[in-house]
Amino acid sequence: VPTIFDDRINKIYRLSVLNPGRTRVVIYDESIKKYSMMKDVLIDSSDKVLERLYSSFSQENVKLV
Repeated sequence: VPTIFDDRINKIYRLSVLNPGRTRVVIYDESIKKYSMMKDVLIDSSDKVLERLYSSFSQENVKLV
């Protein structure tokens, strides 16, 4: 994301509440060139959730590791 204050970050929080899981979420903040793990966010890695993330962040920016 351009900055950690990007409005799309809220979508991840909402998705994690509606689709809790065991997958941690890490965000790359372009403004400071650093990765950071979202605290207390665990999300389901189902196809449905991934499709929603792809629509907000594009498929090349969403990775499962």
